Order: sequence, then structure tokens, then C-alpha cells
Amino acid sequence: MKWIETYQRKTLISTINGKYISGTTMKEHIERLHNSGFVQVHSSYIVNLEYIRNITGNTITLRDGEIIPISKKRKREFLNTIEQFYNTKIVSL
Repeated sequence: MKWIETYQRKTLISTINGKYISGTTMKEHIERLHNSGFVQVHSSYIVNLEYIRNITGNTITLRDGEIIPISKKRKREFLNTIEQFYNTKIVSL
């Protein structure tokens, strides 16, 4: 999974093989993916930290060029999470 977006009371899941609609709520996805390399960056988006190429201002650019918004409300928490994520990866090497 690259990202998950709320979409007309459902969720749209983007993978490297395509996009799929799920009946699972955003809250359920957040609970299931907690501490597994995914972070909610906007009320409508959860992003896989492994697929982030760049962070500029209030947007994330994924490895395939897709752009995901970061809400001002969640930006600080997101930046802390991504820093911890990569620090943990470096330490475990």
C-alpha cells in the first residue's frame, strides 16, 4: 500500500498494482496500521512512510510522483513520526 484516502464514505487504497475501494473506515485502517510505517497526514489521507520521496511545505511527493497534502494540524506529528521512523531504521542496521 502506498496511501489510503477517504472516498465517498469508503476508503480508496492505492497500491503499486492499482487502486481499490474498501468498505473499511479510515478509523479502522488507522487502528490496524498503527506503528507499522503508516501515518495519517491529513483527515483524508494515510501514507506509507516507505513511499515518501520528498516533503515540501505542506505536501508529500511519493516515489511515483503522486502528491499528498499534509494538514497544518497534523504536520508537526507527521514530521516527528517520520524522524523516529528513519532513526529507528538507521539504528537497526
